[in-house]
Amino acid sequence: MPRRINPYTTGKFLALVFAVITLVSISTAVIARAASPTPNPSASPRLTPSPAARETEPDETATENVKKRVLENAAAKIRGVIDSIISDKRAIVGEIIRVTGEAITIKNNSGQTIIPITESTQILRGDQTIEIDDIVVGNWATVLGTPNEVTAIDPNYIVISNTSLRPRSQFVTLGTISSISRTAIIVTTRSNGSEQEIKITTNTTFEDAAGQEILLSNLEEDVAVLVTGFQAETETGLPEARTIRSLGTNSGN
Repeated sequence: MPRRINPYTTGKFLALVFAVITLVSISTAVIARAASPTPNPSASPRLTPSPAARETEPDETATENVKKRVLENAAAKIRGVIDSIISDKRAIVGEIIRVTGEAITIKNNSGQTIIPITESTQILRGDQTIEIDDIVVGNWATVLGTPNEVTAIDPNYIVISNTSLRPRSQFVTLGTISSISRTAIIVTTRSNGSEQEIKITTNTTFEDAAGQEILLSNLEEDVAVLVTGFQAETETGLPEARTIRSLGTNSGN
């Protein structure tokens, strides 16, 4: 039975929390000390101050300046801790193009990278741990680890996805509706007069010329539309409409 883990609870995260708490505690103590008057042992004894003297407050400007300097120093130290943790981590995302018993090779816009698999590497799909034998070519991987001059990265976690993590290309077309159904719309484009079939999904929204949401049934053939969405994910697939805006004047009536 695959075991469930929480890959985000690390020692360095706890160290960061401890550092922040410590710095805040020190800052509070220093501010309190700065705000309190320092006794002078060499000063001669004084009589009990009058009520008017007791109401005299310390120099507020000097106190605020001390507070500001202490907080700025604490913030600088906290930023230093955070930067050291971030700089010690690296992430690589890409499509898996090769799998062996000891490594995977992923490809992205920067080229190909071989990711070695060690005993300490945890391979995840969702929140479940899997084995390297469960990875197949075509999967996508998000690799989290520490920089390494020889292998580029020492992986701590490899998160596997069955779907592409590549950002989808945008799709925009302007034309006239030639045909429309519940699952697709065919548009005769203004640019070259060709017909373009576009997929309609549950995420597709429909708008009138003013940008108000309408129903699919409000769209009609021979009405000009502006379609925006995403390019097809495969060569044989269809682009996907995210928004279909009617440019007619009575599409919402």
